[in-house]
Amino acid sequence: MFEDLAKCMLCPERQFARVPVPGIGDIKTKIVLLGRNPGVNEDKQGVPFIGRAGGRLNEGCVLAGLLRRSCWVTNVSKCMTPTQRTPSKECRTTCVKQWLIPELREIDPEVILTLGNEALQVFEIFGRVGELHGTIFMTDKIWGPGRVQLFVSYHPSAALRSKSIYDLYRKDMIEFGKWLTSNGYTGGEA
Repeated sequence: MFEDLAKCMLCPERQFARVPVPGIGDIKTKIVLLGRNPGVNEDKQGVPFIGRAGGRLNEGCVLAGLLRRSCWVTNVSKCMTPTQRTPSKECRTTCVKQWLIPELREIDPEVILTLGNEALQVFEIFGRVGELHGTIFMTDKIWGPGRVQLFVSYHPSAALRSKSIYDLYRKDMIEFGKWLTSNGYTGGEA
């Protein structure tokens, strides 16, 4: 799925990254965890969500009753940006078209946990996490015909920077777990 990703030079952010970071996890899963872009640790090791935000994501997975390895974990943008700034619209658009859409087509998830505004806005262009966190709704798939469930939460890095967002993130992840259980997603539970 990512044979050509390491060679990608399609957007300006690529110059800052050691290597673009592909998604990782269970390719047969029905659950995708979607973040914004890799950080410094992820860039060094080539694996998404392994730094401090990854630790917070792992905590959220426990609260939701999920084993992280039973999900697919990926990002909208595949390259680290300098000083952790938001990837440019050009970069996000390119990565979605070139990498995320084929990735999601391969996995064809039933549920996507969007972590942060950039992940949410792939599906809902005007969506804001501050207004929609803790909610789940159906939206059109970006990778083909049909619909997919989106659950909205804050990005784990935001939960590291703010106690109030951390509390909301924890509550969201507990609700996500309840929704998963009530809808029959029991495989891979912690």
